[in-house]
Amino acid sequence: MQSKTRAASAGRALRLTTRQIAVLRLLAEGKSNEEIGRALGVAANTIKFHIASLMQKFDADNRVRLAVVASRLLA
Repeated sequence: MQSKTRAASAGRALRLTTRQIAVLRLLAEGKSNEEIGRALGVAANTIKFHIASLMQKFDADNRVRLAVVASRLLA
């Protein structure tokens, strides 16, 4: 429960949407765009857009760095 509270607080601070938080969670689990899309019921291209937006918000220059940030944020 604490990680959900921490993620929600961080999401508010960074103005992340519920969908962006869900994408971050699945990315931190090592899921591909296709797997994330299937889990969330959207196209892989939509996930690609979300990840690009998140990379910009977190100043991550690649997917792996974004996953590391996500893991720390959602821990």
